[in-house]
Amino acid sequence: MQPVSLAEIAPLLDAAREAATAYYRLTGKPLGITGEIGEYEAAKLLGLTLVSARTPGYDAIGVDGRRIQIKARMFAPGKPLGGQRMGSIKQVSDFGTVMLVMLDFCLPAMGDLGGAAGSSADGIVCTRQ
Repeated sequence: MQPVSLAEIAPLLDAAREAATAYYRLTGKPLGITGEIGEYEAAKLLGLTLVSARTPGYDAIGVDGRRIQIKARMFAPGKPLGGQRMGSIKQVSDFGTVMLVMLDFCLPAMGDLGGAAGSSADGIVCTRQ
């Protein structure tokens, strides 16, 4: 399967983000789409190309050709981050960089890395030596 363009998935993820926010406000539980939203936002902001679903070891390719594994987590304001866990990283996977994308409670579009009003986006990038 060929990668889908960001422009094609943007309206779908915008609707999914709204549904996830409403679901979380109603139940206090995440809907389970944080990873997809994080991958999309990272690709949009950093010019990454998302690869096909279930590509072993990585989620995107950087402009420099680096294979990037993206992990995303949502955090709610006022709740401690200590309980947050990042998914496992298989070191035998074929990637060069792991990126952590943190999304705030309302899962807004990240805007820019400086943070748009009402949103925040902090990234930690670790590159293999």
